[in-house]
Amino acid sequence: MNLSLELYYTEGHRSSSRQGFDTSLEWTGSSFEEFAFLYKIYPQHNTMGVFRGSELDISFSYIFFEKYKLYFGYNYNRSNFSYKNYSDVYVSYYQYTDGFTIYPQTPDSGREKIRGYYLGISAVF
Repeated sequence: MNLSLELYYTEGHRSSSRQGFDTSLEWTGSSFEEFAFLYKIYPQHNTMGVFRGSELDISFSYIFFEKYKLYFGYNYNRSNFSYKNYSDVYVSYYQYTDGFTIYPQTPDSGREKIRGYYLGISAVF
């Protein structure tokens, strides 16, 4: 039986450039008309993404032909994600109202759990 526990903390700069185009139908009083919706997000270049969490791995192995090992295991990973120095700006234009909107984005953060079983083989040469 093999057992491992890993605690980690990692951070790094992100590369993000999101923009989009969409259309919507609006009732103008006598008919529906199609209008454009454009948006762009201007990211702060000093924003850092931060992951911290733990990973647990349990596996059973069987050695055969003296050089090979067959594994069956379970992996559980739990992490938290957040941002440092977050100050992105969202800019949009809506043709129906002929207006721009500019407002700061709120940072996303969250938790993630990843679980899985695996089957593996290794060899020593």
